Amino acid sequence: MTTLRASLLASSLALAACGAAVSPTLDGAAAIDAGAQRDGTARADVIGTPDVASSCAPLAPSALRAPNVVRSAARAPVAATAASAGCGCEVSARATGAQRYELQACDCSVDPCVDPSYVSNWDDAANGVVAEPAAERITVGAMSAELWRLPLGYTCAGGNGSIASVTIEADNDARRSGPRRVWALVTGTVRRCSGEPLVLIETRAGSPIFLEPQDCNNFDCDGPTRPVPYRAWVMLGELAPGTHSIFYSPGISQTFEVR
Repeated sequence: MTTLRASLLASSLALAACGAAVSPTLDGAAAIDAGAQRDGTARADVIGTPDVASSCAPLAPSALRAPNVVRSAARAPVAATAASAGCGCEVSARATGAQRYELQACDCSVDPCVDPSYVSNWDDAANGVVAEPAAERITVGAMSAELWRLPLGYTCAGGNGSIASVTIEADNDARRSGPRRVWALVTGTVRRCSGEPLVLIETRAGSPIFLEPQDCNNFDCDGPTRPVPYRAWVMLGELAPGTHSIFYSPGISQTFEVR
């Protein structure tokens, strides 16, 4: 055994002398590609020892959530989901640049289990105060979402829109990281005479949670208006486990469960 260890050490020193790069994992061991599980089935995105992946591997997002509009100097809530990457993986978002992120799966086990889907919530830091509405783009892996940042004191038009449907995403069955937030995907129409709407879903906390669409693409128009469809994500908050309800015009309410 002593001879074998000495041989391995000599090989490592020889690689270092030749300029070979050695990538350590979080526990200091060299990273290896597990490649396949013990039963021979393929295992994607696993880098580490045969028992636990001590390093992290990039994970492709399957969906991205972000509001269409945020107020100046506010942090924008962001969430990304991903399909299972294995067993017992810890999934989180890692910043790779200004408003650029990637999902990563860490410490995956080779135990014979399959994780449910993943969701990671975080805040994108504000780029500062803007003098006029400014478009920004948040990128997660190969996916991106555009959001608009409004200047201080900017007023959005309310009372000219309606909500057709609200899809609640409580992520009750997902493996989660970051704040345990509940999201809603809202669709509907706002009335405009020209141009495209820029919809902010205003919320009023309480029971029920009240939702109202506001069009932030202000315009002056004397002509006839027409209903223009919109689609907008809104983060409802970090809601306690239990039954919650939302209410929106014209007098529609719906309930949902948070676990």
